[in-house]
Amino acid sequence: MAIPGRATALRWPAIAAGVVALAIVFARLGVPTPPLFAGFAAGLAFALLAGWRLDLPRPAAVLSQAVIGVTVGGYLQSSTLREVASNAVAVVVVCVVLVGLLIAINW
Repeated sequence: MAIPGRATALRWPAIAAGVVALAIVFARLGVPTPPLFAGFAAGLAFALLAGWRLDLPRPAAVLSQAVIGVTVGGYLQSSTLREVASNAVAVVVVCVVLVGLLIAINW
């Protein structure tokens, strides 16, 4: 693995600072799971606006997905799970239709 250059090394803290700032704003606005949505928003903004790439090493990508899973799991409430379970057929139908549409669009 190549050692990142100084410019690349400085980009990570800048992105992290942006995520933290957005998470604070989202928390004050009452957005659910502020760190999760802040990461999504910052990542989307970076992908659309930055003129450069920032590759994430595989171990870091796997770790970040684990953190997202734990964050989402931490916000789940038993009442939410009961509601989803009581509408399981509708949830499954919507998921299957959505996956079908996505496959059809990308065909």
